[in-house]
Amino acid sequence: MNAVRVPMDGWNLQARARVFVTGSLLETLMKTLSRHLAETFTSQYCTRVEPQTDGRLVVHVGYPINGTEATRVMAGHQVQNTLLVETILEDMRNELARPH
Repeated sequence: MNAVRVPMDGWNLQARARVFVTGSLLETLMKTLSRHLAETFTSQYCTRVEPQTDGRLVVHVGYPINGTEATRVMAGHQVQNTLLVETILEDMRNELARPH
């Protein structure tokens, strides 16, 4: 088996650092958003946050009692705005409460 050597020039190091920072930030944003979900929705709701490769987060909230689910896509700067997150989650709660 032959090993392929990849030169470690400045660009590769910067790209690797950017991926690490983005990954760390994404984890922090996921934790923040998960905390908001836990504070907003009771255990009757099923909540899930999925990270995307472009740095956005897809938020799913399901309400099994009436079989509905609401989905939103959020960017990192939105998650850092507490009032905006609360407004979006309240909108999701209202969507789930509407009769279908």
